[in-house]
Amino acid sequence: MIPLNKFLEKFSRITPPEFFIKEAIITGLHEILNISLEQDKVRFNKKQLYVTVVAPSVIKHEIMLQQDRLITHINKKLPRSSFIKKIV
Repeated sequence: MIPLNKFLEKFSRITPPEFFIKEAIITGLHEILNISLEQDKVRFNKKQLYVTVVAPSVIKHEIMLQQDRLITHINKKLPRSSFIKKIV
């Protein structure tokens, strides 16, 4: 029989649903840059931990300038298992 702590260990790395991650990204963009985006404009790749934003080049440029600040802000809202490393 498997010890209980070994069994529960696999639940410590559960990633939140994609909706929750997108919502944290959209909220972060709104709070820091005052940019409002819809859910379908944000694409999240869980395997490579980066975010793609479909927006005009002016908005993308502003996001790139504030990328470190945005990533720090968004990662504070997300659980440890789903840190974002890059916004494209």
